[in-house]
Amino acid sequence: MIFFSTIMHNINKEQLKIKKRNDMNEYYLGNLLDWGIVLDKLEAIKKEGRLDSIQDELVRILKYKKNWKLVEAALECVNEIKEPSAKLIEEVFNTAVDYQMCLDTRVMAINSLGKILIALKNSDEESSLKKNQLYIAMMYRLLNTPQPPIFHDAISKIIFKLKPT
Repeated sequence: MIFFSTIMHNINKEQLKIKKRNDMNEYYLGNLLDWGIVLDKLEAIKKEGRLDSIQDELVRILKYKKNWKLVEAALECVNEIKEPSAKLIEEVFNTAVDYQMCLDTRVMAINSLGKILIALKNSDEESSLKKNQLYIAMMYRLLNTPQPPIFHDAISKIIFKLKPT
């Protein structure tokens, strides 16, 4: 009898794990393997002006990295975010410094990061200003590492735009 209850307890634990896993897989944009559908949804959300509400989904796409078209579409959406989250800024920066990514995508990420940082620069919030300073310092460090000229130029342009006037 003890053996049977132990088995039932373990089965219930497994069912609970499966249920949790299924709940976690329900994302607003759906399965990223169905990238055509995801691109259509992103375009619709962009037209509706609701990109700020799906920042976690943009982060998920940027972390996915297996589909360059999705990553570039997410970076285009980032340009229109009015109040970027810390996670989004971090993931855009991670995309920019990912040597496995296509150089064009990395440059696009630097440009998107620049637009985000310019928006933060104009913010009055102290926490936004501190984040801005942190990322500018990181960009200066990137200038001191060997980078392709096009990437180096993109960083330099962003830093120039972010300098206090």
